[in-house]
Amino acid sequence: MHHQVRGSGVFELNLQSFRNEKGVNVDGNCCNGYRSEGVCSATCRTFFRVCLTHYQAAIATEPNPTCTFADYTTPVVAENSVNFSVRTDLPMSNPMRFRIEEYSWPGDFSLIIEAWHDTTLTGPTTGSPRELISRLAVQRSASAGADWYNSRYATRSTELWYSYRFVCEDNYYGARCEDLCRPRDDQFGHYYCSDNGTKICKDGWQGEYCDRGE
Repeated sequence: MHHQVRGSGVFELNLQSFRNEKGVNVDGNCCNGYRSEGVCSATCRTFFRVCLTHYQAAIATEPNPTCTFADYTTPVVAENSVNFSVRTDLPMSNPMRFRIEEYSWPGDFSLIIEAWHDTTLTGPTTGSPRELISRLAVQRSASAGADWYNSRYATRSTELWYSYRFVCEDNYYGARCEDLCRPRDDQFGHYYCSDNGTKICKDGWQGEYCDRGE
């Protein structure tokens, strides 16, 4: 029998690549400089914002969406485009890891990933001037597991490749990481845990908590 607790898992988001070859914002205008023969004279200063929230049939993205599980803004990570898989000097962790503790993981969720141009020279801060480059807002589903879900999002000028998964923290099991099984060998029990979190009594012990000698 599993011991039911509040879930303890981690949502992992891996940004793989972002392409904005023309260096334009969501309206098709140059982030910086001027357009000459279809090419912008200066580059964007691109950063990202991630909002992980409960499932919404119609996702609210403006002005301030409710981000139930996570709300994270990166530093400026690139000019127009970036291949995250080959960058070794990123000013952020990638994959990003968001612990889900206060809520039970619902399985279904909404995800917003925005790319922004930083119009300052100091990097984004709360409420700082910025221009939207692209905005992804999708509903997805993920149960706990080691496999990554790969996705692509494209607009007329941009392309984003990303992947995500939900994994349980140590000693937590199940599709929502709600089942706790922590191996022990003391007066309160003598057992280890199977791959799905079921208590397996050690030799010579029995009972729900493996605390009775055979």
